[in-house]
Amino acid sequence: MDSVTFEPPHLLRPVINLATVFYLQRVVWLYGNYEKLPYKPEIKESKSQAAAPASGFPLGIRTVVKAMYAAKQPFAFKPVNSDQRNRSSRFEPAQISSKVHIEFSRDAAALELTEQADAIAHAAGLQRVGWLFTDIEPDASNPRRYLHKRHAGTYQLRSNEIVLAAELQRLHPNRCDFAASGYAGSKFSTVVLTGNSMEEDNIEATAYQVRLVLVDRLPFF
Repeated sequence: MDSVTFEPPHLLRPVINLATVFYLQRVVWLYGNYEKLPYKPEIKESKSQAAAPASGFPLGIRTVVKAMYAAKQPFAFKPVNSDQRNRSSRFEPAQISSKVHIEFSRDAAALELTEQADAIAHAAGLQRVGWLFTDIEPDASNPRRYLHKRHAGTYQLRSNEIVLAAELQRLHPNRCDFAASGYAGSKFSTVVLTGNSMEEDNIEATAYQVRLVLVDRLPFF
């Protein structure tokens, strides 16, 4: 997977609103489609003319996210004021969150809700293409800025997040007619919504995929 695009861009706004109210990790499923990226190879009409540079990516594929569903999460969080209570009930099922923990509910009711979301997405011509989680924490020195915690000097993903990303890629394999099993690799993406290095309003979405060798070798539960 070469890139992840949200259409329309304001699709992320409800998730950002919730994350900046609770400052606890939220998890959502991403639904959309896959598109081939445009690619033009280098063109040189004659030896005397300079070659036109190539553009795009050969065999590139882009994930286009068009809808989201907030998966039910078994965290014991209780809203502390009416604003938090109203926003929670409006956009997500009841859940408990923490700042460093991600877990999906495995109870029958939660699985049934996810299956219903998958069915609605399928009826709309969409499929589950990834998952997104938030890691947003305010900067005490600037009310319009959020901490830039994930970078080259610290970490990009925590170990438990990598394991979960690998498990989800394993559960969403990519169909391939040339593979003996009919599947090879995965297009399933992990997206993190967190603060960046900008001075204000510094929330951005960054996409990742776990290497296939890790998906094959990790022990899963």
